[in-house]
Amino acid sequence: MADTNASTVFSYMDDPWSWSLGTTSLIVAVVAVVSIGVLNAGMKRRKYNMPPGPRSYPVIKNMLEMRGGEMQEKWWSLSQTKNWPVMSFYFTSKPIIIVSSPEATKEMLVTKGNLFNSRDKDTYLNLGLRMSPDGKSERGALFTPHGPAWKITRKIMVAGQNEFKKIMGDDYVVKVLLPKLYEEIDSEVAINARIRVAKMMVIRILMVFVFGPGAEQYADTIVPLNDDLFHVIDTNNAIEFFLPFIARPASWVYYRLYQKGLVARKHKAYEEILSQRGIKYNLKNEWSLSDMVQEAERTGEINRHQALQIYEECFFGGQDTTGGAIEGILKMIVENQRILVKVQQEMDEVLGEGQEFRHHDVERLPYFQALIKEGLRLHRAIPVLTPHCAHEDTTLGGYDIPKDTLVTVNVWGLARDPVSFPDPYEVKPERFLGRDTNFSGNDCKYVVFGVGQRICPGQTLALFMVNMLVGSLCKRYNFALAKDWKHERDAGTFFKEVALHLNLTRRHASTH
Repeated sequence: MADTNASTVFSYMDDPWSWSLGTTSLIVAVVAVVSIGVLNAGMKRRKYNMPPGPRSYPVIKNMLEMRGGEMQEKWWSLSQTKNWPVMSFYFTSKPIIIVSSPEATKEMLVTKGNLFNSRDKDTYLNLGLRMSPDGKSERGALFTPHGPAWKITRKIMVAGQNEFKKIMGDDYVVKVLLPKLYEEIDSEVAINARIRVAKMMVIRILMVFVFGPGAEQYADTIVPLNDDLFHVIDTNNAIEFFLPFIARPASWVYYRLYQKGLVARKHKAYEEILSQRGIKYNLKNEWSLSDMVQEAERTGEINRHQALQIYEECFFGGQDTTGGAIEGILKMIVENQRILVKVQQEMDEVLGEGQEFRHHDVERLPYFQALIKEGLRLHRAIPVLTPHCAHEDTTLGGYDIPKDTLVTVNVWGLARDPVSFPDPYEVKPERFLGRDTNFSGNDCKYVVFGVGQRICPGQTLALFMVNMLVGSLCKRYNFALAKDWKHERDAGTFFKEVALHLNLTRRHASTH
């Protein structure tokens, strides 16, 4: 901002007609510059054949379309009523392209996946999660644009999950973490499923994955820091999208005052936890992702900032996405008791009454698999994909997409496409029986973790946690809604509802 004398500003306020000729000239110059910028922007837009979209108004752009519903619902309704599989939508500050058909999704993420595999650079929203504090290196896999930092951090995260599955399996979860959960909830009349299961258990498993057995004791430290960062990111997101006149400076201030410091606090917590390995936890020096990360740091593949960011993205990317799915599936089950009965019958017949659920049992339980797929279709914590950007000018669905334009996929809408899923708002796990549907998303009709090069790097561990927690609870308990829970709506973003409270009753006394 330009320097301004405070007394001059107040004199203008006292007598607005006392402006000097110099001040008037300055205003005229500013108006001229803004007008030229608007005209240039208009000329730039006119040279592109951009996707169609709703009528845009000065200042507020397309925000009138947001009335009376959730963002993803409104976008889906517009795409269907106007037949816009690819649509332009203008927030007050930022334009974004919305993709709402399997065909356009496949073109974007598979056919042209090498073009649409980057992220937005022009935002403070993700700066604290993208750049090192000194501004010299990019870090992480979630928000970092296409490049070496994204490739190596993603490679380590994916390889780490494969090693976890091979070396650790579900032993520690079954023998230590689940008994701890049962001890906590067995004596309670009603439990807060969001806190006890969907959030705390997810973080405990992630702590063991990242730092090793025993690290789950630090979950209480990480959860509140995670919650704070989610709030900061949401606030900064609102600033950048909805405050066009002050978006950049306000977002920068918010980033400097809150986000940057909060990320630093989280990284410091990871350093402290690592320092206690072999002292307060993981006394047997068992495998953890941190072994792979530290080795990559020693060999120079990554730097210290990138190492800490790998830990950060495991928790930031894994908590509410996985937790939201688990909570949504539990809600779906308790509101459709016939599904719970079928799942329990299948488990008792295949596994035996009173036997504990193990992860390798999933492949023997086709109805349970169908339940999880239906639950992930209907219940996602994030209803649209994190926006992609193209490396260069390209096309999509026959329309021009300028370089660095934000492009996202309305996966909430794809999951409710009546062509792909007849009776899409009905809960029908049976729709996935005998159907070759996986989580890779390559047909772009069933998209849970994304598609192509930017598919969620944590999907293996996320599916493990969803299967283990939902499966174990179904095997051990009967569910009922607690009296204090009220169902307010179902728009796919479950965390906007009241936290799910459940009454759990043991099924078989002999269950471990």
